[in-house]
Amino acid sequence: MRRWNGWGDSATDYELTANARVFLNQRVGESSDLQDVPLEQCLASVPVSRLAAEDGLDCGEESRLLHAHGESFPDWLAKKNGCMGPYPDAVVTPDSDAASAASRIDRGSPDSKSCPGSCPSPAPLR
Repeated sequence: MRRWNGWGDSATDYELTANARVFLNQRVGESSDLQDVPLEQCLASVPVSRLAAEDGLDCGEESRLLHAHGESFPDWLAKKNGCMGPYPDAVVTPDSDAASAASRIDRGSPDSKSCPGSCPSPAPLR
């Protein structure tokens, strides 16, 4: 089964070899392993959606969590660390009347939430 917060199969772990660790330490310096936060812990941090579930709008916590980020390296680090905000209020499925529902969402509302202060943005890659 695919890992919820990374690449690869959840039943397989690939440990960094001693040679690879030495190589990386020489090139980029010492580091520590990221904590692998379980899905259940991250689901507890997803706020309640501000939208009502309608046909084509999935307002469930798990769906919103899994669609909060993409698959880039900074996104992967955020997922691995459990620092995922902000979250969408709904996930729209393309085979529904959700396009009209999505167009009714007020994107400029003053109560729009950004990433909580406890979740620092990943540093940009250079």
